[in-house]
Amino acid sequence: MSYTRSELVPQFAPLMLSPRLIDVLALLLQGRSNKLIARDLSLSTETVKEYVATILHRLGLTSRAQVPMSVRTLHEPLLAWDTARRERGRPFMAKETSTSHHAF
Repeated sequence: MSYTRSELVPQFAPLMLSPRLIDVLALLLQGRSNKLIARDLSLSTETVKEYVATILHRLGLTSRAQVPMSVRTLHEPLLAWDTARRERGRPFMAKETSTSHHAF
């Protein structure tokens, strides 16, 4: 079943992550390196590094290796989130920033 990202947002509310951080989290879950995440999301590797640190801090983790176990209950929704991002052909926040009020 295919979901829109707006249908998936409520599932991620407990994580207290912005849609952009969820983009990064979804790719982390897939084992992507910072360099590959940066390429996929059109970000610098330094920005990705900062985002990963923010995600780890907010989830109370000390290593990216802990991510899959930490978000195991959200595995399928996170993969659906990333699929929706790729189907749109651009990062989620690129256009919606001007019309949405998401906190980073």
